[in-house]
Amino acid sequence: MNNTVLKTIEQTTLQRKLLLLDGNAHAPIPAKPMANHMLSEASLPEIRMIACLIAAQRWEDDTHSPDIFTDTADWFAARILVLNIQRIEIAPHDFKTIKTAILRAQAFAAQHKRPFRQPEIRIILHAKDKSICPIWVENNGQ
Repeated sequence: MNNTVLKTIEQTTLQRKLLLLDGNAHAPIPAKPMANHMLSEASLPEIRMIACLIAAQRWEDDTHSPDIFTDTADWFAARILVLNIQRIEIAPHDFKTIKTAILRAQAFAAQHKRPFRQPEIRIILHAKDKSICPIWVENNGQ
């Protein structure tokens, strides 16, 4: 990442959110309102839609669709695009998946002539909960 991009990220006011990775689960949305700093992926159907569209680009018309259509990188790519994630914290074992997700998100954005800014990746060694992903998004006054 070049210095211009880093300066742009540093000058932008980012807000830390905890993303509950529940979009690909068959669990109900929590009845209690979540804390202001938390987002439930299940309440954002756009993420599922974009993940499926990204996965569909790899599908060949002459074959049957697989039992599992999307993979983890598709979901991360969709999260990056829909939420406009600027920074993400991941465990070391997720690094390759995130790099793949960024490439897919970038390609999808380019194909649909949408702006794309690669998120900064921070490696965390001791993730407490694998169902929650710390992210930073632009502060839009919420």
